[in-house]
Amino acid sequence: MWSWGSRLATVAVLIVLGAACGQALPVDGPEPSAQSPVDAPLDNERYTILEMATAHGAFTIELEVDADADTKTLARELVEPVQDSYAEVLVYFYDRAGDRQLPMKRVQWTQAEGYVEIEF
Repeated sequence: MWSWGSRLATVAVLIVLGAACGQALPVDGPEPSAQSPVDAPLDNERYTILEMATAHGAFTIELEVDADADTKTLARELVEPVQDSYAEVLVYFYDRAGDRQLPMKRVQWTQAEGYVEIEF
């Protein structure tokens, strides 16, 4: 069961993501698709947001994606609008077609280390 603090934090995150709508997102590497995730619904062709949580200066996002998704670009698109508000952002990627309960990848962002991706 979600506490009121968790619910308020989730609403705050959604407001921050909504406020970023319409802004160009700088991305190193390949150009993002025409529709940025912050402009898209929580469930779209590129990903489905399964869960979001904040605690102690960290923001965690769990996504379901196709196995061949460009996870680094997706993580950047989701992290950049909120990175000034958190010390750490973790984006977990689950295989949309898989039946594993563990994520296939995680991208961690911190100001000190930047983006670090690991495969599980």
